[in-house]
Amino acid sequence: MLNVLIVDDQPLEIMGMRTFVPWEKLNLKLVAEANDGFTALDYINELPLDIVISDIKMPIMSGLELARRTKLIKPSIIFIMISGYEDFEYAKKAIQFGVEGYILKPIDYNELLEALGNAVQRIARERDFTQLKTQWSTSEHIVKNNAVKQLLEGDSDLVYRYEIMNRFSDQDAVNWRAAVLELDDVDRRLNMLDSDEHHQLLKEALSYLTTMLQKDNYLFAELENKRLGILIPEKSYEETLEWIENLIQGVNQNSAFTITVGLGTPVNHLDVIKKSYSEATQALGQKMFNGKGRVLPFASSQLNLESSQQILGDADGLLSQLFNAIQNYQLVDIYDIMEQLGNLILKLESRNSVYHFTIYVLGKANDFLHEKNEDVYNLLQWDFHHLDIIYQFETVQDLRDWLRKKMFEISELLQNKLAKRNKKLIEKVELYILEHLEEGITLKDLAKHFLYSPNHLGQLFKEETSMHFSDYMLNQRLDRVKQLLDDPTMKIYEAADRLGFKNMTHFYRLFKKRFNISPGDYRKKG
Repeated sequence: MLNVLIVDDQPLEIMGMRTFVPWEKLNLKLVAEANDGFTALDYINELPLDIVISDIKMPIMSGLELARRTKLIKPSIIFIMISGYEDFEYAKKAIQFGVEGYILKPIDYNELLEALGNAVQRIARERDFTQLKTQWSTSEHIVKNNAVKQLLEGDSDLVYRYEIMNRFSDQDAVNWRAAVLELDDVDRRLNMLDSDEHHQLLKEALSYLTTMLQKDNYLFAELENKRLGILIPEKSYEETLEWIENLIQGVNQNSAFTITVGLGTPVNHLDVIKKSYSEATQALGQKMFNGKGRVLPFASSQLNLESSQQILGDADGLLSQLFNAIQNYQLVDIYDIMEQLGNLILKLESRNSVYHFTIYVLGKANDFLHEKNEDVYNLLQWDFHHLDIIYQFETVQDLRDWLRKKMFEISELLQNKLAKRNKKLIEKVELYILEHLEEGITLKDLAKHFLYSPNHLGQLFKEETSMHFSDYMLNQRLDRVKQLLDDPTMKIYEAADRLGFKNMTHFYRLFKKRFNISPGDYRKKG
């Protein structure tokens, strides 16, 4: 249904239209009524309106002024004007503002129904046209996208290739080059963000990219896995490189993502652009080893590869050193050994080889922990699906940093268990609490003093004492108050205040709950 607003300073006129117009039969819904232009303008701003029936002659703001202001904010709304003045100038102005009908008072309802019917048909025609334009735009986009993709893949027809060459013939391009662009860390960002927020950020990044490519008159095709294939008519390599680097910087500054661009070698004819496109794809495939957020030009011998078997042999010696450092909580050594392992990973031949190598390292770590009656899954509180994150890393550096962090965590957790540091630590914490009890000490203060995070220290405290830190502190403070009350010169409120109890009613309740006796009765008993 279409939504209608009636505006008239005569209540009887509104009541008549409300009563005698068969709204539902016309597929209309009367959603609001207003007695002046300002109230009507508020409705127009707030409601999804399609048609406004308005008196022309109203105090302060006329119907024509209302139509003029509406045209500025919601030009799609159709007006039907009603007036008691047979003034052709009014009619001309009404037409100027796109008014569908001009009806004289007293209202002829047949004329009003005809005007409303015309308005409904006009809105239907405009919506059909808008939908048709959207469908055509979508179809046109798909056709253009497929044409460029086929061109890059070497499957386009001769006519289209010549059309492209003619299109760029005035740009003095001497070569053609293909590039493949990829948004970085799309899957990892999805795990960190709400799905709707992630979708919006992704949409904004792609919108910025396509806008910039269209602005610079580059042909491109949307590919799978958040990639774009780009056809570059090249005047010079330096100019191409500068353009791509500016694009990378622009995306970095204007979106939530970074991009990496694989760049093929130049070809002198579009017939062989497939070669450059294949090279660009291969170059982008080396993002795992060469890093992200940058240009990756194709090179025929990009890596000094060694056999996986030889790399694993070299890794086994480093892993023995790593596990020794983990056992002895030697964080600097862990860092250094992980750097050396990262250098070994760079010698692998493919992204999948890197993932398999990472699984191999974690498997060896689990074998080491089994010797200590531990398990990597239990120690890190993992389930099987936690390993899925490995396949979301797109560079060796990111994967190495993540793996190093896990080795640090294993070392710390293992050290705590093997050396029973928890028990010793909490004994020191309890002693420190007793010594500083009247200073209002907090978990944050203790964490800072003992060089732990508040969450971690609170967790260790709970594991060792079977009490939450807050409950333990409350009991200790109440115990200290009770000790102070053994001194007959100490007033009850003074003892409570020294331990941070400001609300005496609350203090009395807590004391009685703890000792099954009120502070006053305890003092009398003493």
